[in-house]
Amino acid sequence: MDGKGYAWAVSAGFNAALAAIFAKLSFHIF
Repeated sequence: MDGKGYAWAVSAGFNAALAAIFAKLSFHIF
């Protein structure tokens, strides 16, 4: 895997985690 692919995978994973946390917080608040 090249550096670009690795960076994309990390970015995708980070975005997914951020979305999951945001959804969890939103669900908890509302």
